[in-house]
Amino acid sequence: MIKRAIILMSIGLITSCSNSDDDNQTTKAVIKSVTDEIGTIGLMNVNGTEKFTINTTIPETIDSQITGIVSELPLEFNTVGTSVVFSGTYSSGENTPSPILGGQTVYDLTLSSIRKNESLK
Repeated sequence: MIKRAIILMSIGLITSCSNSDDDNQTTKAVIKSVTDEIGTIGLMNVNGTEKFTINTTIPETIDSQITGIVSELPLEFNTVGTSVVFSGTYSSGENTPSPILGGQTVYDLTLSSIRKNESLK
């Protein structure tokens, strides 16, 4: 009986939903986590609202990029074209928009850290 309860609780934890007030998304699948990734701040129209993104190139490709729609970007980074170094988690859910460019992959991005890319100075 206890073993069955533990199994059911584990299933509940695995299938639990995260709720984002910004986009009413009910479930998100974690795609990957990144550490000290270099990217560039951009903007993307998501359901009529301009959202900040961090765009990274995919190594060894001609034009492929990952666009991460940032849920909460610190005010000091709200300038398109700013080069940053960031860590965070990419996820995808039912309200994640489709790519608008060939070679583009779009995910939601939850940041754990961000700083200006000082290597360009």
